[in-house]
Amino acid sequence: MKKSILLIGVAALAFGACNDKDKTNELNGDEKLVDVTSISGNVQKGPFINGTSVRVAELNSALQQTGRSFETQIADNSGAFELKSVGRLSQYVELHANGYYYNEVKDDVSESQLSLYALTDLSSGTTPNINVLTTLERPRVEYLTSGGTSFADAKSQAQAEIFDIFKIDHDFSWLEGSERFNIASSGQGDAALLAVSAIMQGNLTAGAASELIANVASDIRTDGKLDDAKLGSKLKGNAMAINPDEIRANLANRYKELGVEAAVPDFGGIVRNFAAKTEFELQSNLEFPSKGEFGKNVLAINDTACMYGGYSMAVKVPAGTELDIKVSSPMRCWSFEVLPGVNYSTWNEEDHSRHFRYSGPCTVDIHLLLSKVERSEIYDWIGDNKHVVKEFENNKVKFEVFENGVLTMAKNFTILQEETCTEDFTKDENYPNHEIK
Repeated sequence: MKKSILLIGVAALAFGACNDKDKTNELNGDEKLVDVTSISGNVQKGPFINGTSVRVAELNSALQQTGRSFETQIADNSGAFELKSVGRLSQYVELHANGYYYNEVKDDVSESQLSLYALTDLSSGTTPNINVLTTLERPRVEYLTSGGTSFADAKSQAQAEIFDIFKIDHDFSWLEGSERFNIASSGQGDAALLAVSAIMQGNLTAGAASELIANVASDIRTDGKLDDAKLGSKLKGNAMAINPDEIRANLANRYKELGVEAAVPDFGGIVRNFAAKTEFELQSNLEFPSKGEFGKNVLAINDTACMYGGYSMAVKVPAGTELDIKVSSPMRCWSFEVLPGVNYSTWNEEDHSRHFRYSGPCTVDIHLLLSKVERSEIYDWIGDNKHVVKEFENNKVKFEVFENGVLTMAKNFTILQEETCTEDFTKDENYPNHEIK
């Protein structure tokens, strides 16, 4: 007992200027005391920007805060922080960062602040990073250690469970603590971090992304599994909506502008693998009537092909929902009627698209025309008036429906040109090989 009291007294002297008046729990003697010269690392979603606050709080072996803490700020836009002249403290600490960050999906600084956390053992290293993975695993680690699991085992288990959710193969020697991963490095763990970070962001605002991160972390706390189908649906929608190549280029350019040497990892395969293999399905609160004022609702058609002509693009949008319909095609083989209340963007030449955006509650019904293409562009003639449909790109139209920034529907249509096409024909994914008279 005397030895424990002595240790507490030494630690108290070391932290005399660090919030002793707020002390809530004492060290219990099961921790190592570590002499720390400095603590440094990176705060990353994309990289957090100048002015972000970083707090390091001492924990006892039960991962309870002792009340002793240190604070610093990020001094540039690279996300790097350093806390000097720390002294002697418990091996266990919690790091908390709060600030604005570079949104790697939108290539811009976030419109609001985000909080990220990390738990680490300083006896294993004093250069921890704070990121999305460390934030997701924090509640799970706390839960596991409260049941008697060692800190190291809890960290490994929580990380593996998160990787399982995102379909990331973790049977590799590269596995280490999530606080060692860095989106500006090219390792496999770094790629996993960037993939999860980008999926969590999607096309969401910083506030919505913060809510999604917090909700996923809470859901997996007790069993390490994501049980909420709506959360899983959002993750899948986000993964389908983002462009990994663009994100990688955005980050590379950002670091170059900052004068930071970075090797942004190639993470696209992880994102695509998750979107393809996750058991979660896209869900939506939107309603798509079978018909609208202008005819069949193109968003309610289940076939992968449809006839040229006029259609409705109709959606019932509930209160509190932001709707974004993106229509794209390589040759503008569609058009729409400009009527009062139709909210549309300018034509985007880069990806050949136009957006239609609305806020609920409302009913959207847009007159859409799918164009007819010259017959000679579609058919190869064979023998006596027989011809086969051939593959070509000028009659392809893609519809993507985003609900509060999350992709919840994606439809790819081929515009058919013949009234004689049957329903069975339009449903056949291999239609280019079929003959019609």
